[in-house]
Amino acid sequence: MKRVSILLLALCTCFALATWLQAQPQSRYKVIEFDVLGAGTGAYQGTTPYCINDAGEVVGWYVDSNNVAHGFVRAPDGDITTFDAPNSAGTIVYGNNSRGWITGSYVDAQGVNHGFLREVDGRITTFDAPDAGAGAGQGTFGNSINAAGEIVGGYYDANGQSHSLVRSPEGKITEFDPYWPGIGPVANSGTCACQGITPAGAVAGSYKDPEGVVHPFMRAPDGTFTTFKIPGSLGIYPDAIDAEGAITGAYFEPAEVYRGYVRTPDGKIIKFDDPNAPHGMYQGTFGSGINAWEEVAADYFDANFAFHAFIWNPNGSRRLTNFECRNAGTGSYQGTIFNMNNSRGAIQGNCVDQNNVYHGLLLVP
Repeated sequence: MKRVSILLLALCTCFALATWLQAQPQSRYKVIEFDVLGAGTGAYQGTTPYCINDAGEVVGWYVDSNNVAHGFVRAPDGDITTFDAPNSAGTIVYGNNSRGWITGSYVDAQGVNHGFLREVDGRITTFDAPDAGAGAGQGTFGNSINAAGEIVGGYYDANGQSHSLVRSPEGKITEFDPYWPGIGPVANSGTCACQGITPAGAVAGSYKDPEGVVHPFMRAPDGTFTTFKIPGSLGIYPDAIDAEGAITGAYFEPAEVYRGYVRTPDGKIIKFDDPNAPHGMYQGTFGSGINAWEEVAADYFDANFAFHAFIWNPNGSRRLTNFECRNAGTGSYQGTIFNMNNSRGAIQGNCVDQNNVYHGLLLVP
């Protein structure tokens, strides 16, 4: 009996410790908050990391005191390199790969967008979709890049319609829209940024139907399309795809509440919510990034529409690890945001303070 009691006590202690660790991300992570030198300190200025590769390189953009955006890459040792695309009046970085190549877009003096590829030595190649519009607000975007150098992105045509593209490592651009038998190509499509293309070249994205409802799509390397549904949803938003084809994002319920989901490579839909997320109109939970272990970097809106971040795992381990950064604001669209996690468990995101200034956030195991 004594031995059983000791065993039960040990099990309870282990359970309590595991519960405490889930509530204390600082015990597992080195928390780094950073600002790019030159980032502005006014409202909606500051530093926005957006993507992280498996080597721990973080890329994104910062907005200076003149409200001009510039690209940056932060090395694992903390060294930050800033850059601008040629003839840029504003550079935005959306993705990087394991080779240190970066993609994104820049806007020129006329307000037209252009895609770019930045190689690890700093060389920048710009590109435009053949059918991209040349008016202000139109043009081409690079959203995500895989290890082979394939870039997935999109463009706005002269009529303001959005379309998708894939750029090969050799520079060939293939424009596409989701195509459904009996319907034909569907415009108003877009691809996921940061994690929008797998190593094999499968693409994740979404399109709007004529009623404005958002639907997900997956485009295989051979150009075939598939989609999926979540019963009862009024729109499904994919945000990221992992190397094996698992997708995470959010879906919109009839009560106009967002809930997170993971679609596994075999087509199974797993839904999730943070238990602290309210269920008011336009509130709820979002999946933002997914790594090789199908751990999801996620966020939820509270009743004030402030962001809170957590990690969710389909198998239940580290299921809801809530985290708040220092100086996180509590007002609308302030707070802590997770954007992506890599296969080594590092997480990057944003801390938005009470003055609506953006700061970089990195959690390293």
